Amino acid sequence: MKNNKTLIFIKNLHPLEIKKFKKFATSPYFNSNRKLFKLSEYLCKEYPFKREISVKAETIFNYVYGNIKFNRQMLLNLFTALNKLFIDFIIQLQLENDEFNRHLFLTKQFRSRKYFKETIKNIDSGLKQIDTSNTNVTDRLNRRFLLLTEQAELFLLTAEHNKFIDNEVIRAEVIAYKMILEMIEIAGNIFAYEKFFPSNEKKLMFKAIWDSLDFNRLIKQAGKLDQNDAILLEMSLLEYLILYGENKSENYYKLEKLVTENLNRFNFNDKFKIWDIMTKSIDFSLSYYDKSFKKKSHVLNIYFIENGAYVSEHENNVNDNNIRSIFSCAIIENDWKWAEQFVEKYHNYLSPELRDNTYNYLIGQCRMQEKNFGKALSHFSKVKLKDIIINLDVRVLILKCHFELNHWEELISSIDSFKHFLVNQEIPGYLDRDYKTFFRLLAKIIQYKIKKHKIDVSLIKLAQEQNTFIEKKWIIQKLKDLVYNN
Repeated sequence: MKNNKTLIFIKNLHPLEIKKFKKFATSPYFNSNRKLFKLSEYLCKEYPFKREISVKAETIFNYVYGNIKFNRQMLLNLFTALNKLFIDFIIQLQLENDEFNRHLFLTKQFRSRKYFKETIKNIDSGLKQIDTSNTNVTDRLNRRFLLLTEQAELFLLTAEHNKFIDNEVIRAEVIAYKMILEMIEIAGNIFAYEKFFPSNEKKLMFKAIWDSLDFNRLIKQAGKLDQNDAILLEMSLLEYLILYGENKSENYYKLEKLVTENLNRFNFNDKFKIWDIMTKSIDFSLSYYDKSFKKKSHVLNIYFIENGAYVSEHENNVNDNNIRSIFSCAIIENDWKWAEQFVEKYHNYLSPELRDNTYNYLIGQCRMQEKNFGKALSHFSKVKLKDIIINLDVRVLILKCHFELNHWEELISSIDSFKHFLVNQEIPGYLDRDYKTFFRLLAKIIQYKIKKHKIDVSLIKLAQEQNTFIEKKWIIQKLKDLVYNN
């Protein structure tokens, strides 16, 4: 039963959530099925299912039904009912954790029942909560728009026409901000992805609206307003001009000035958004035109981390892609000391299933940099990530460790295992060629290493003339070592 989807859902719950699920699933208000009650009780007791026997169908069946003859279909039917109960729990959990949606639901109920005073009071308190909330700008605008829409309906019902028109003007302003910000975000995603994943989808209306916008005029208008949403809009507009416009560097320095002058006035989620704006501006545009901008990525990461944009007091989890990206920017600038301190400080904020894997993957690279290949190998051998790119990278790093440690038998065995692994993966043709070139040249180096012969100088030239392949720089250096150091 370990592959049962509901069992997987329950296994992935946080320990605090499993307590809530037990309370929910064993409550007669939500669940009157006694067998389902027993199943839920058992699964909560055995969570997180470390014992293999605890997830066997027969074990679960015996706990729920006692000593009657095992019937797989009966158990599957019960798990179907459990899945429905689990979905109800997730909805309940979302409502419990989402104060705004509870607030909006109550507002709709008050208005539909014609409790007009309660409706307006609820809308006013909701709008105030939005202004002080820790949500990002897009969520704030969405929430404001939904409450203003409720308010518009209310003023129509109460025939308060002056209030209605004032409300509509405010609602139009909110939707203008919302539309432009969302369109900029979508345009940025298209810019980043369409180079690698061309799309045949037409963007006719989007392009028509987009081409009609005067970005410099919008920036000037947003700059007149000393409001957080307006400043964020100005930053997003500058990001768009950096991605698509001509005066990229000039607009970047305008953006940088705007950020340094205003960052401290924003909440965590907005700071994270601003960080993303600046990172995309460099990674997807400026670094292609001026390589010196690439160095700014690491400096930016340090700046935003030090200014509270990385870990929120409200959300303790960080993204594994993000932690790897920050680490990568640091080691590109050869700032290994900072990179290691960063991983040591923040890896505990990763989700439990990724924490140890990511830590060993990154700290292993730090040990390699120190030429402590034995410890590096120990770290890499513990990495069990499903991500294919990381998996490939770890395998290459393991090969390099074996090479540096003169573990020739282990190295040859690992290469063979690597080749078999690649056969079973769907990777692009160019990447397959790159790995084959890497394996071919590495095999020659191993052969010369074992036989203690000098390598043919022409092989260095051959490697240099090859198109980019995996670990090209490292391979060429090892070839040179054989030619000049033996």
